[in-house]
Amino acid sequence: MIVVEDTGPGLSDDSLLKIFNRFYSDRPASDFGNHSGLGLAISKQIVEAHRGVVWAENIRPVDADRTVPSQGARFVVGLPILRKEGMEQTILHASAISCAGRAVVFTGPSGSGKSGMALEMMALGGLLVSDDRTVVTLEQGRVYVSAPVAIRGLIEARGVGILSAQSVGPVAVSLVVDMSMIETARMPPEREIIILAQSLPLLYNVESRYFPAAILQYLRQGLV
Repeated sequence: MIVVEDTGPGLSDDSLLKIFNRFYSDRPASDFGNHSGLGLAISKQIVEAHRGVVWAENIRPVDADRTVPSQGARFVVGLPILRKEGMEQTILHASAISCAGRAVVFTGPSGSGKSGMALEMMALGGLLVSDDRTVVTLEQGRVYVSAPVAIRGLIEARGVGILSAQSVGPVAVSLVVDMSMIETARMPPEREIIILAQSLPLLYNVESRYFPAAILQYLRQGLV
């Protein structure tokens, strides 16, 4: 995993959605000739060509919410760390929960609610795969998640401590949820994310009490 940070003003929520699009630039229009908006789009293509993932996030204190001003921007690149006999593997800053033999992966920066969401789903019958760091493996065309050995069966509850829990894995991934993005549409469009060159369904965080239960039902039965 490669991380690049700056101490600038950070990125708006709109920019986080568009920053890897071709020709998108968040700079003043008068600067467009010098900043064509292709650099990050090309970077994303290169990373994905190497079966990796790349994302951007704002830097904030661990326990801060999105109303706290950003302390800068962070760009994260995850690249495969293992390739042999048709298998590739990388590690993501993510948490994962399993239900009915299918896994959901929660991505996002520290403080975005990954562990909290995992705990909510565990209380409703979901099983822990991994918290905060998740091993992602591509094998025979399917993406699987499991826990690094050092943190297997452990999950952080902020304000409480590190909890022990039953851990399962590897489990095939059926869904990815970006906890750094808030869903505003009642019926969101179909989205996807590329992980290890595989396309996976993507949802944004829904700020509602029913969201953990909805994700469990998604894993059990899927969308109509």
